[in-house]
Amino acid sequence: MNQQQMSAVETILREWIADPDITLVCGRWADGGIMELVPAGRARLTPARYDGSFAGLRDLELDGAGHHLHLDLTKLAHAAYVLAPSVCFGYRPSFELRFARDATSARDTHGLALGMRQPVSSAGIVFRHVQPTLRGGRQRAP
Repeated sequence: MNQQQMSAVETILREWIADPDITLVCGRWADGGIMELVPAGRARLTPARYDGSFAGLRDLELDGAGHHLHLDLTKLAHAAYVLAPSVCFGYRPSFELRFARDATSARDTHGLALGMRQPVSSAGIVFRHVQPTLRGGRQRAP
C-alpha cells in the first residue's frame, strides 16, 4: 500500500467518525457475533506514531472511555460502501462503510465497518445521510 492510499483511507475514516450518528462495528454477524460501539461524536483517531512496519497503526479512541480499537491502516487498505440487510434493523437496509485488506473482500470480510445508527425511518431510507456520500460529498473509497 502506498502512502497516498493510506492517507485516503485515514481521511475517509476521520470524516466518518466525526459524525455523531455512526456506529463502529467489528466482526460479522455471519460468523456468529459482532461488537458495536456507539461513540456519539466522541471518537477520535490518533495520528501516526511510528515508521516502518507500524506506520499504519492508529488507535481509535472514545473520549471518556478506556476502551479503544487498534487499527492498522496498511491492512485496512480498501473501503467499500455497502447497502445490506441488518439484523439490528429487522433486516431492513443498513448503509455501511467497510474497511478490508483488499477490494474483493471489503464487502464480505472486513476488519472494521462504520454504519449509520438510524439509516431507516418509517418513511424509508434516511437519504440525508446517504446522499452526500453517493454524490461525492464525502470522500470516495479507495
